[in-house]
Amino acid sequence: GFPEGVLAETAMEPLFAAIPEPTAADWLDAARFACREAARVGFVGIHRLMAHAAEMRALLDLRAEGPLPTRVQMQPPFAM
Repeated sequence: GFPEGVLAETAMEPLFAAIPEPTAADWLDAARFACREAARVGFVGIHRLMAHAAEMRALLDLRAEGPLPTRVQMQPPFAM
């Protein structure tokens, strides 16, 4: 059947396994949207705790395209 209620802890693993990993283009599109949306609502800067190396790469690639609409301070995890 279908799951009912809240999936917690390891019950989420099959769901996460069924979702494909984002491509580099997906990460770039997400970064572009997030920066544009932050600027639209009035943020001039954001502080982002990086969760994935591809997320950092997307922001760096976006910056290489030209100026970002907001300042972005990236904080990579210690293990990255």
